[in-house]
Formats: sequence, structure tokens, C-alpha cells
Amino acid sequence: MNFNISIRNLGPSVAEDLVMTDTLPAGTTFVSCTSSHVQATCTGPAVGTQGTVTGRIAMLDVAPHASPIGFT
Repeated sequence: MNFNISIRNLGPSVAEDLVMTDTLPAGTTFVSCTSSHVQATCTGPAVGTQGTVTGRIAMLDVAPHASPIGFT
């Protein structure tokens, strides 16, 4: 099972210090986390455990000037 979360800034100005959190559903465990954006970080609980996945990025421009950031 894969979860994909996409973040887009709808404006009106640049978004700074974004933090995305998502708690894994009951019955699932963490395997890995990646981001589609080179400057974004993605962390999660220990592999094989439950918990919260967190994505962070320092700045995101307003769409359509910036592509959405994906966390998988």
C-alpha cells in the first residue's frame, strides 16, 4: 500500500517553513519516505512501526510558478 501526498501553494504569497504531517492508519507500518523536491525533507518513525510521517520545506512559491511537492 502506498500513500501519496501533494502540497501546492495557492497564494497569494510565498509560503515559508511548511510542515506536513500525516499519521499512518491503524494496521499499517512505516517503510520509507521520499520527496519529489530536492530541498524538501521527509522523515517517519522507525521502519516497521506505526507513527507520523513529516515533510518539511523552507519555501514554496505560489502555483503555477512552482510545481506541487509530492511526498510518497
